[in-house]
Amino acid sequence: MAQQVREVMTADPVTVAPDTPVQEVAARMRDESIGAVLVADSGQLRWLRSLQAYL
Repeated sequence: MAQQVREVMTADPVTVAPDTPVQEVAARMRDESIGAVLVADSGQLRWLRSLQAYL
């Protein structure tokens, strides 16, 4: 049987605000060993930013 998304997703994803400096986002991604963060504004998901977006 194929895996379901809930089986491989992160329970507590890393989120940042839209006005977070790019350098801070890149540092968090490095420190957390992740390739993407969720950008949320007032509790609403706005974007998914990947490491490649900053390269």
